Amino acid sequence: MKELENELAELERKKIETDAVKEEIIQISRYAAYEFTYTSVLKYSDRSSFMGVDIPLTENNFVATIDGRINIGINGNDVKFIENTDSEGRVTAVNIYAPHSQILDNYTIQESLEVFDEKNRIFNPVRPEDYNGLLIEAAKQEEEKILKSDILKKSDETIKYLLTSHFEAVYGEDIEIIYTLTDDSVPAP
Repeated sequence: MKELENELAELERKKIETDAVKEEIIQISRYAAYEFTYTSVLKYSDRSSFMGVDIPLTENNFVATIDGRINIGINGNDVKFIENTDSEGRVTAVNIYAPHSQILDNYTIQESLEVFDEKNRIFNPVRPEDYNGLLIEAAKQEEEKILKSDILKKSDETIKYLLTSHFEAVYGEDIEIIYTLTDDSVPAP
């Protein structure tokens, strides 16, 4: 009992208070064309070894699933436009410059983690970092699927439609809208 009291006193002494080191509020302007949801199967297996020989009773493994979401689109701050005017100062056309679509964010939903089969050995237990490493790997694999598919190209088309529709609503249908996808350099308005 005395030992438990000492441990509690030590924990109380080591109490860590948290506070924000940096707080910042920024306006987010995004055009998300697609939200890709996924469920990844996580497989993990590990066994301790010594000098190339597996040590008995040290195997651990698990099979689990986790859900996640990937948003695909563009950052609205990267969209630039230039108004073309006639000699009287009336807008005749608008040039829109927008970047290619990209993965805006990719996050796993931690609460959805479901472990189906876990073998956990006392000499080599499954650690939280084992789970975390697999979650990171699952997110990377899902991003690779997106990059290999044509979804970014479809997103470019959807973003073009959204932006040109928006500009037509603002300027009217009589104004010519010229849409250009850019790689890096966007002309200054």
